[in-house]
Amino acid sequence: MLTFKPQQVTSKFLKILNDRTRDVLEKRYGLTGSGTTHTLESIGELYGITRERVRQIENHGVQTIQRSKLYDEHASIFDELEVIIRDHGMIVDEAHLLDSIAARKEHRPHILLLLNVGKQFARTKENQHFTDRWHIDTGVASAIEDALHTLDVFRRSITRANTSIGGSALPSASIKIRLANGVLSKVQTFALREFVITPTLL
Repeated sequence: MLTFKPQQVTSKFLKILNDRTRDVLEKRYGLTGSGTTHTLESIGELYGITRERVRQIENHGVQTIQRSKLYDEHASIFDELEVIIRDHGMIVDEAHLLDSIAARKEHRPHILLLLNVGKQFARTKENQHFTDRWHIDTGVASAIEDALHTLDVFRRSITRANTSIGGSALPSASIKIRLANGVLSKVQTFALREFVITPTLL
């Protein structure tokens, strides 16, 4: 449970922006009306500008908020979000993160804006191995992803070996021992249980 109301905070931040920049952010994140998000292209068509120009306006809006006195006054909010991500193992699936902190669906776009505004947060887009995710330490995030990828390779090799000899899977205890001695040693001080990955991985 958050100790602040996301909509109230984002409303304050948006008020320091000029009309067009505020409108771009509201449309990009779906902060008003039905909550529908708009693409760079659709906003560009509305304003008669290129998608790259829309991206520049969006980035400028975020940077304006970050440089404002208001941002410093709300440092505790970003600290609170950072603690949540740390408690989830330093890196966390975006959907899972939103499920855990935004009980009401209409709060989610505002949480996403705050995460993008927060200087300590970084988002990595979905790829063939992982879903969209947030982290607060690039080095840790890379180590965890490398370990999980290696774990997947290990799992696949075991599956292929057992299939080729017509045997059953190795006992889970044996697998856990081998993993503990190898793959997971990379991230032994970090919790992985809350990190949700795409179904194709494990």
